[in-house]
Amino acid sequence: TMEIIRAALFLSYVLFSASGGQGATDCAYTSVLLSYTFSDRARVIPNFSPFVITPEEDLLDILLLPLNISTNRYFSSDEVGTHIDVPGRFHVDGYRIGEIGFCDFFLVPGIKIDVSEKAARDRNYEVTVDDIEEWICENGPLPERAIVLFDFGWSYRYDDARRYFGDDSVLDLLLPLEYSWPGISLGTAYDATKPFDCTDYVSGQRQRSFWCSAQTKS
Repeated sequence: TMEIIRAALFLSYVLFSASGGQGATDCAYTSVLLSYTFSDRARVIPNFSPFVITPEEDLLDILLLPLNISTNRYFSSDEVGTHIDVPGRFHVDGYRIGEIGFCDFFLVPGIKIDVSEKAARDRNYEVTVDDIEEWICENGPLPERAIVLFDFGWSYRYDDARRYFGDDSVLDLLLPLEYSWPGISLGTAYDATKPFDCTDYVSGQRQRSFWCSAQTKS
């Protein structure tokens, strides 16, 4: 349909505009490339199949040789590179990727909370309620329907599998013995549904959640 075509063109524009790590600014919106190129070097959770691209040549390719048409076969598990884990991945009644609208992912406000220094000191660091409350009290309320991005500084480890996954030996790459990387604590995810008044935060009486009144910067 035309709506799908428009969505595809918009996504293509965002990715193209932000290629090479460049941000493209248009009015109040800025696009930033957050993904990595799919290749045999793409990071994959150990024990899952990697991304593989195999060039193919069949009779049609031979007949169309003057046109220089390239055909390939792709294979990949869904644990490779940048991807979205939707609720349906973990719950039988959860939303599947095709059931979540395009606008719910791409046409919404986004904020970034930088916890990279904390993750550098503790590679098992878990985002706390205080991290989010601090951001709110310094910047104001979370925008409605906003996507919150946590910056752990992990992109600098991407080219080194051991530093990225936190394994200690080559054997750990083959068997799921122990890995370590930062994430979001269960309590933080749960408390996101409760109210929070920043005046209590400023006075030292912190309440565990993320609603904030508009006068927080005073």
